[in-house]
Amino acid sequence: MSEIIAKVVQNKSRFNAVDAEGNKVDGISASLRRKAFDANKALQRAIGKTGRPFWRLVNIEELYLLIPSLLLPLNVMKQVWKFQKFLKSTTKSLTFLKSVFL
Repeated sequence: MSEIIAKVVQNKSRFNAVDAEGNKVDGISASLRRKAFDANKALQRAIGKTGRPFWRLVNIEELYLLIPSLLLPLNVMKQVWKFQKFLKSTTKSLTFLKSVFL
């Protein structure tokens, strides 16, 4: 069974857990969703030794490491990638110029 990590979002007075695709995840108690939201944590499904699934709190950074697009909208991510390419090319140019003139 695939690993599910869900982020908790607040919709009016409800706390909903959503996965990476934005689908609502069922089977998580309201108190655990509230606890995860208050602590700014994500929820990860794990399988116990009896075979039953349970949910545990994990750092939200783990979710962003798996799915970095959740951190920023797609257009911002594209701009970041372009900027990173620019920095790499600029760094190469500067090292070349330093080697020639120094």
